[in-house]
Amino acid sequence: MQPQKRWQIMPAAMDKAQELARECAVPVLTAYLCVARGIVTAQELQSFVCANPELDADPFALPDMEKAVERLNCALDSGEQIAVFGDYDTDGVCAAALLTRYLEARGGMVTPRLPDRQREGYGITAGAVEELHGDGVTLIITVDNGISAYEAADKAKELGVDLLITDHHSPGEQLPEALAIVNPKRVDCTAEFKDYCGAGVAFLLACALEGGDCELLLEEFGDLLALATIGDVVPLLGQNRAIIRHGLAVMNNSPCPGIAALIAASGVSGRPLLAHDVAFRLSPRINAAGRMGSANDALELILCEDEDKAAQLAKKLCEANTKRQAAEREMLQEARRALSENRRYDPVIMLCGEGWHEGIIGIAAAKAAEGYGRPAFILAVNGEKVKGSARSLEGFHIHKALVYCEDLLQYYGGHAMAGGLTMEAAKLESLRERLLEYADGQEMPYPTLKLAAKLSPSSIKPDLLDAVAMLAPFGCGNEEPLFAVTGLTLKSIMPMGEGKHLRLNLAKGGAMLSAALFNTTPQSFPYVPGDRINIALQISENFFRGERRLSIAVKAVRHCAIKQDLLLPALRRHTEFKRACINGAAPSLLELDLPDRELCGKVYTALKQNPNGWQDLAALCAHIGDDGSLACAVALAVDVLREAGLVINNGDGACRLPKPDGKRDLASTPTMKNIEKLK
Repeated sequence: MQPQKRWQIMPAAMDKAQELARECAVPVLTAYLCVARGIVTAQELQSFVCANPELDADPFALPDMEKAVERLNCALDSGEQIAVFGDYDTDGVCAAALLTRYLEARGGMVTPRLPDRQREGYGITAGAVEELHGDGVTLIITVDNGISAYEAADKAKELGVDLLITDHHSPGEQLPEALAIVNPKRVDCTAEFKDYCGAGVAFLLACALEGGDCELLLEEFGDLLALATIGDVVPLLGQNRAIIRHGLAVMNNSPCPGIAALIAASGVSGRPLLAHDVAFRLSPRINAAGRMGSANDALELILCEDEDKAAQLAKKLCEANTKRQAAEREMLQEARRALSENRRYDPVIMLCGEGWHEGIIGIAAAKAAEGYGRPAFILAVNGEKVKGSARSLEGFHIHKALVYCEDLLQYYGGHAMAGGLTMEAAKLESLRERLLEYADGQEMPYPTLKLAAKLSPSSIKPDLLDAVAMLAPFGCGNEEPLFAVTGLTLKSIMPMGEGKHLRLNLAKGGAMLSAALFNTTPQSFPYVPGDRINIALQISENFFRGERRLSIAVKAVRHCAIKQDLLLPALRRHTEFKRACINGAAPSLLELDLPDRELCGKVYTALKQNPNGWQDLAALCAHIGDDGSLACAVALAVDVLREAGLVINNGDGACRLPKPDGKRDLASTPTMKNIEKLK
């Protein structure tokens, strides 16, 4: 069953929005969305929606920038061998390519170097320093890594190699011993804006080498900066908005041959490129090189000047991405099978697999957290060694959970929403117990769907696109808005794309609305024509035969009868009851949570009329006339019917109801026996 989310409409003052709309001459919706984001003055609004914002960063406001510039100029003047050490993700690859191209243009002798994800892991190592020293390198510059490279820094000092660290990750209590550490997250940094990606910091170093002229270099490296900034999911606010807007313009007008080839191979050419395209079409292909093979393929592509060679390399990255997608699907299928009946009610999902690909466990963890509506840890077991990745929901702090388990871990790191770890396989079960212990001491959050505003069907017109587009580029910290439309009557359901997607035709007060629901088949959609539903939708522009059109995509559906403040606690009680029964603890339920034969009969009848109701307990509740208060009882009734063999899960999320081969005794099912103990 799909996890139920709390729908939350972000608060904003309409009177303030109307005032700003008049003062700044922008649509009221634009002003309203800005106010919801905390933008409450005319100056802030005008700066935020500016079509061509200036990049007014001062590179020398970053700590140690003057030291780094002095040492690099000396190396360039004397013809020293310089190494640029990057990372295997989009940001690290672009940062390495950017600084390599700039230094080579200055006449530098430059060797770009990326770590091998499987063999070396993240960041510069002492072994890499030794290797580069053996190749005659006397100066190493890290990009997008190095802030925790203590052993590498010590080795560089021992060998007489100067180390310049440029990074954007938060430092620890102590800094490595390096000649210069350029990082906006240092506590002594005086820069006003600090949320650059790794390539952004490398770019500021290049700007400092040019005497501080950012605008000139932005024209040359804007495409790399936009790709890195969007790909690294840093907040698209402040200086990053200027970087993205200028960078997208470069991508659309004069990208370097490598990025031009990647755009063509990714199928997004022939129309204006948006931040969404970069995030979901270009960046995954760069990342796939490091995940499934070698990140050097991506670096070679970005540095490539030959169009034919670039086309071949872009095709190779697309093939790696296809391979990554297949491996990801296989891992998720294995993970679902690995989630036993005893573990599916845990407040934190932890799944382990022998031989799982370490390069995609982060993606799998993100999809598991979304799919189960709970924090998820995915761990790849390789003999006695384990590497894990975790993703969370807002309200459950991954890093704090890892700190709680630190005595079981060899290494860990992360932040509130994500983290990584390495450990011994022998301690896996202890880790599971400790994570559950930590979760039991927390108030576990509900997954939340954040909505920008409520719209009426009649207000959804093409001019809405322009009002929303003024807030672009969208991404981390400035998410593309979702809108709620409530009280709609579902008129008809039409399959699209060979039955893989749906088109919903809806009506309210004489106004009609047609919207696409992707990745949902007719067999898995739990609503029927005549149902009154609320939807969460996203609007975008679509180009068909050169004509700009409004496209509406449904992101979530809920029956109008359901009250989420009743539904969500009731479903939480069901989960806690099932977990208590599995663990042999004393479960507790409210009187209204206890299903009887009559309710089981109602649920069975509703499922016979619409088997798709299995997919969505909220829909099932509505179809028996409930407002969500009986959700626990309904869920338990489904458990009883399943245990009695009256409902069979097909394994693909759907269900079927076989004809009973005789009378079934519901009272003898494990769930009903546990309920009877309470009575």
